[in-house]
Amino acid sequence: MDYKQLKEIATSKKDEVKDIASELEMTPNGFRESIKNETIQLRKLKQLCTRLKLNPLLFFDVVPGTYINNIGNGHTQVGNGNKIQIENKDREIEMLKQRLVDKDEIIKLLRERNSNHGYGLTAAEPK
Repeated sequence: MDYKQLKEIATSKKDEVKDIASELEMTPNGFRESIKNETIQLRKLKQLCTRLKLNPLLFFDVVPGTYINNIGNGHTQVGNGNKIQIENKDREIEMLKQRLVDKDEIIKLLRERNSNHGYGLTAAEPK
């Protein structure tokens, strides 16, 4: 997360960057530079995240891509390190559809095998 994004989040939460910097015992310029240069102390990052109710992973590029994280109360964060990777969703959907087709085929083959050997398969039909 860059300083501009952080400032927008603070503003959306009716918070002032100068007040946040003061709480972190920093000057507004020092705070801006520590975010820009990624040199903020862990203790101060924790305080910042607590104050703005942010996931600390938003400050780390753990996995490239954009993610969505539902944080409750009808709020959503967009950033890195959260739950759903948007770029891979279409590929994953197609893969899951193919798995369903494969499983239906396995069920069909098992039913044929069991009926040929006199075994009754009582499982429900796939939908």
